Amino acid sequence: MKPYIFIASRFSARTARERKRYAERLRYLCRRVTELGAIPMAPHGYFTTFLDDNDPEERRRGIEMGHEWMRMCSAMLYDASLGESEGMLADFHRWEGTFFMLERGPLRHQECEWEDLGEWVRGQR
Repeated sequence: MKPYIFIASRFSARTARERKRYAERLRYLCRRVTELGAIPMAPHGYFTTFLDDNDPEERRRGIEMGHEWMRMCSAMLYDASLGESEGMLADFHRWEGTFFMLERGPLRHQECEWEDLGEWVRGQR
C-alpha cells in the first residue's frame, strides 16, 4: 500500500499573484510526492476550491478538516521555501509522526533532500 504524505506549504495569499505562485509550488510538491510513489494529501489546495480562505470561519473549518486528513498520513512534508503561515505552524504543532522539511525555515529543523523522502517511501512498501 502506498503511504499518504501530508503536505504543509504556504497557500494563504494577499494577492492573486501570490496565490498563483503558492498554487504552482503546491502542484510541484504533489507531483514530486506522486513520482516518488506516495499519495500527496494537500487539504489546503483542495478545501480552498469551495471554502473562502479569507473568511476566518471558513478558514478555521478548512484547517480542522485538514487535520482530519492528517490522521490518515504516515509522514509530513513541510515546505518553508516560500515562507511559513499560521496554518502551516498549526499543522506542524499538531503533527506527531515522521517529518521531512524542505528549505529550512524559522523552525530550524534539519532539511531533507528529495532522495531522503524517496528512500523513506520505498521502505514503506
